[in-house]
Amino acid sequence: MEYKETNKDSKYLFYIVDNKSQMTDMSEAFEQLGGTKVYTAEIAGAFEKETPAVILSSVFMITSPCKEKIRVFYGHGISDKPVAKFKPPRNFIAEDYYFVSGLKQAWNLEHYSHQLAAPYDKNIKTGVPSSDLFCNPGKDLRKKKDELKAKYGIKTDRPIVLYSPSFQSTSLEFYYRLFIKSFEKDYFLIIRRHDRETSFSALKNPNVFDYRGFDHPAELIAISDYYIGEGSSVDNVAIFADIPIVMAKPTIPFAGDVPCEFDMRNFVPYFEVATSQSFPSITEQIKLAGEPEWVQKRHEYIKNSFYFTDGKCMDRFLNAIKALVELLKRRMAGERDRRQEQILTIWDTQIRNTRYTSEEEKPDDIKFKEMFTDLT
Repeated sequence: MEYKETNKDSKYLFYIVDNKSQMTDMSEAFEQLGGTKVYTAEIAGAFEKETPAVILSSVFMITSPCKEKIRVFYGHGISDKPVAKFKPPRNFIAEDYYFVSGLKQAWNLEHYSHQLAAPYDKNIKTGVPSSDLFCNPGKDLRKKKDELKAKYGIKTDRPIVLYSPSFQSTSLEFYYRLFIKSFEKDYFLIIRRHDRETSFSALKNPNVFDYRGFDHPAELIAISDYYIGEGSSVDNVAIFADIPIVMAKPTIPFAGDVPCEFDMRNFVPYFEVATSQSFPSITEQIKLAGEPEWVQKRHEYIKNSFYFTDGKCMDRFLNAIKALVELLKRRMAGERDRRQEQILTIWDTQIRNTRYTSEEEKPDDIKFKEMFTDLT
């Protein structure tokens, strides 16, 4: 396997990712806990069926449950796009656990087809680990602005605007020339493209830094004074940097909406090119985004959408992974796991769930609530 890296001491952890930038969100877990990185294209040969594994997946997959595996959806981010809009099969047993950043992600999991009422609570509240990079004083990347500018070779004294489009080349092509023209006099522009974006050819311009996003987006966000997004998961990293944010209308509509209290477009200025009428320029919008009214609204969005902003989300994330590894070890040692028995029975019989969670018999062999008391 080209990307497989079994060079750490944990034999139980597997990190399933779609691309390089997704692995950056799990890098601290890999550095501290070890494990094996596997790309989705290579998952078939990553482990045998009997290989004990806690599988942390940054992309949603429906895989069959089994005694030897604990399947966890971590997710690359919490964007305004549907988490996973599957039609059949509508499986509420698609994953064994979900690391959940906040009410916004919990709503997405509940309402996009695959997450129906389960026989037990699957959600482990961790917050957004990336938020620590701004909310934890010991990790705050904004203190390293000059160092990070040097790392990326960015030499400018102008205010920096970061535009991070989602994986849609049409949006990038649509806004690219407009933003170059808008910012050519007073600002420096960073374009952070998705690492899978290979079709776009940037113009050579001394006032633009064009970067394919292999490193964590928080580094370029920490360099920037303003941020422009359009619904990608990077937006929900930028919101914690507490810099003026503008949402630009994507050229391809997202399939499905989230409630207004979770939609970032309702909490930051919204930029849309309307050819039939006059519209505020993007420079007017980013200036507006710095006004106290919009600062307050951004803070309201964070309060509505995320569980924690205390700078300890990565600690919760790591502790939860450790607890799941211990749970797997206990299961493999023969300790009875009634939760897993319920899931296997449902999967094997293909019975649709017709009862509410409160009506299900609660497993009592392993004290799950006690195990995760500090995490939830």
